[in-house]
Formats: sequence, C-alpha cells, structure tokens
Amino acid sequence: MVVIIITGHSNFATGIASAVKLVAGQQKNLEAVDFPDTYSTEELETKLTEALDKLEECKNIIFFTDIVGGSPFKISAELAATSSKNIKIISGTNLGMLIENVMMRDMDINFDELVETAISTGKQQVLKFEMCRETETDQQGI
Repeated sequence: MVVIIITGHSNFATGIASAVKLVAGQQKNLEAVDFPDTYSTEELETKLTEALDKLEECKNIIFFTDIVGGSPFKISAELAATSSKNIKIISGTNLGMLIENVMMRDMDINFDELVETAISTGKQQVLKFEMCRETETDQQGI
C-alpha cells in the first residue's frame, strides 16, 4: 500500500484531508501534518518524523505539500533524502489530484506511475471557466 502524508502551511493539511474524507470516505495510511504559525521548523520536522514513524512498515510514501520551496516542502525533502523508504514529494497539491491518488493507490499500479498520474491530474484540475453569453445576433438566427 502507498502511504500519503499531507503537509502545508497553517491548516492546509487537515483541511484538505477533511475534504478527502468527505468525498472518498475515511482513509487508512493517510496522515495530515499542519504547520501553524506557532510552530518552528524544528517542531514541524518532529511532527513529520512522527508521522513517518507511525507508518514504519510502509515502504512507498508520497508527501503532498502545498507550495514548492516552503518549509513543509523543504523538510519533507530532507526527510526523504535521509530515509531508507521510497519517498516521493508532490508540491502544489489540489483536491482533485489527492482524491484520485487516494482512490488509485490500492490498485496494482507502479509507484512512479501513481506519482506521475497525480501530477497530471493536478494540472488538469486547473482551468479557467468562462460563461458563454448569447449575443443579439445569436438570438436572431442566421
């Protein structure tokens, strides 16, 4: 099974995890680690390490972070670099990519392919909606 750890600034992690639960139901092997403004980066690192330790038996882990270059991303990358586990990090997380990943992670799919699918889905979820309005010419016919 693929484990998911969500992290981000303020209540990003618990907020988006709550939305995942609403849409996809209660999830096993999913941890949400917030980075409130009262935490230092050391406290965040401790919380992320605790989340990893809870998932000791799992070898494939994806960190979903809010923004590239932020403290949650950097600390996730540092933990990945020093871990013996297969850890991938995805930044710019949105709800669509996360829900699809949660639904697909139990399937017999290659771990790297799962990560690439999440990124592709995330990109597809960003779009611009424009209202199409009828003009007077459209109402008159030809």
